Amino acid sequence: MMLLLMENASVLAQEHGAFSEGSEGRKKFELYVGCQPIFLVVEEPTPDGKKIGVSRSQIRTAAEARLRGARIFRDKMTERSFLHIQVVVARQAFHIGLSFLKVVVDSFSLKDNFASTWRRDTVGTHTSDSSYILSRVSELIDQFIVEYFLANQDTCEQKP
Repeated sequence: MMLLLMENASVLAQEHGAFSEGSEGRKKFELYVGCQPIFLVVEEPTPDGKKIGVSRSQIRTAAEARLRGARIFRDKMTERSFLHIQVVVARQAFHIGLSFLKVVVDSFSLKDNFASTWRRDTVGTHTSDSSYILSRVSELIDQFIVEYFLANQDTCEQKP
C-alpha cells in the first residue's frame, strides 16, 4: 500500500514539474537528510541463503564497513531515516534489495510515516558461494554512498 502511494506521489510530482528523472530536486527528495549518519536494518536471509552460507551478520558487516568508511553509519535509530537490506536466495537465483526509507508527510492527511524514497535492486544466479552475493551487496552499498553524497553534498561539505 505504501509503495503504491509513493509511486503515485512520484508521478504527481513529475506531472507538476517538481522533479524529473535524474533531476537535482528528485535526488534531494530521495536521499537528502542533511548529511546525517544512516541507521542500518538488515533482514534475515531466506533459508536457501543460509544453506549456502549467507548470514545476516555477514550482510550487516559488509554494509556497515562501507557506511563506516564513508563516515555515515549510525548504530542507533535516532534519526528519521534508515537503509534497509533484504537478500532473498531461491535455489540458484538471488535478489538483493536496498531501500532508503525516511519520514514523509502525506499532504492530504498531514500524517507522517516511513516511506521508501530510494531503491536499488539486483538479481542474478550464484554458484552456491556466499561471497558473490556479499560482493553484490557491497556494490549496491557503494552506489548508495555515491548517490547519498551527491544529494547531501552541500551540507556534507560544511561539516568538519
